[in-house]
Amino acid sequence: MKYLKMMAIALILMLDMPGLAQTNAQRAMEVEILLRAYTTLTTLHLPPSDPKRLAEAAVRALPRGAAPVPTFTPDAETDSRLLERYARAVFAEQKPGDTCLWGTVKAMITATEDPHTMLFSPEQLKAAEPFLDGLPSVDIGAAMGFLPDGRYVVTDVDPSSPTGKAGLKPGDVVLAMDGREASTLNRRDFFFPLAHGTKLIWKVRRPGLNDPVELKVTPFTWLAPLVDSRMLEDSVGYVRLKFFLETKDALRDSASLVRVRLEQLAHAGARSFVFDLRGNPGGGGVGKVFSIFSEGEPVLLFRDRNGKDEVWHREGQTGTGSLPVVLLVDSGTFSAAEFTAYALQQYKSAIILGSQTGGGLSLPENLELADGYVLHYSGKAVVGPVCHCVATSQRVVPDVVLPERTPEELARGVDRILSAAVAKAKELRTSK
Repeated sequence: MKYLKMMAIALILMLDMPGLAQTNAQRAMEVEILLRAYTTLTTLHLPPSDPKRLAEAAVRALPRGAAPVPTFTPDAETDSRLLERYARAVFAEQKPGDTCLWGTVKAMITATEDPHTMLFSPEQLKAAEPFLDGLPSVDIGAAMGFLPDGRYVVTDVDPSSPTGKAGLKPGDVVLAMDGREASTLNRRDFFFPLAHGTKLIWKVRRPGLNDPVELKVTPFTWLAPLVDSRMLEDSVGYVRLKFFLETKDALRDSASLVRVRLEQLAHAGARSFVFDLRGNPGGGGVGKVFSIFSEGEPVLLFRDRNGKDEVWHREGQTGTGSLPVVLLVDSGTFSAAEFTAYALQQYKSAIILGSQTGGGLSLPENLELADGYVLHYSGKAVVGPVCHCVATSQRVVPDVVLPERTPEELARGVDRILSAAVAKAKELRTSK
């Protein structure tokens, strides 16, 4: 009987060998992907990341297993070997089908403390494609800024958007999204929801209310407006660009739209301009937008970790002539919007007014990891074309620094920043 039991166990093990081999291969691949991400973030990322901090963040994100937690060092190669050994031991204990890989990669990304470094899922990348092509998409339709304590605050909402239809309002402070606390969210989470029709539960703190407000945001396909313009008091023209898009369709190309609006305002009698990039998360087409406001050349330089520079050149003719420009920025001004503001500030083609920008003055690179996941990381530093220097903390510091709008101001529609910009635009006009 004992012999028969042993034979039965052996037979079961033999039958399960293909599944076991497949699981082992999967675990080995996951360890390899984790190490690729770690190596990229510690050897190619700019500014340089602390290898010890990233390795420790990875270990904290991994499930606790029987293996002892390594003591990491400031050396990336040493820590990579220690992390590999530990990850192999932990992954070997995981049940088939379980994976802690992407959560661990996200933990390392957070440890870089770089808002321009993100992990995009295949669903998020697919959702972004139509928007970047200038087509109707599931864009949420809300602009975000930051409070001094780092919490996200809604600075603008399009009434026709998914968030607008759900009742989100300027001044709302984000507490959670789909059960995820605000401290775990990043900019990527506010770009595009995962799927058309998938409800997202937003929990917000609204000025004037004691209890949090819960909103059900249902994503749907719509065509988000890119530009807003109007004539303000004393012949000051106002143009706001909500996102940078570069397309062949002039009706969805940011530079084309901005140029047309400026020409219309100039024809209507504008004698100075306010160009508003608050809440603009970036995109493409910096050279064309920059060239509307400046004759500077080159637009920017981008420097890798080896000190090699890449040059970005201007495209097109200036569109504002000699009329003065005040450019508005805030903590929600990010990436391409920051590039534009920094370049215009370098050439003194506009007065920058507002609060420090979001910290995305770096040129991202993309590394495809596996299963459609892409690591979007800062690979080159933005270098000023005049000073040939890198901006402190990868942020634009305005020429005129003003405190961010408070949630209460946003809720009441009070915009003292815009009022200050109009006063500055009139001042520049009379000083010429």
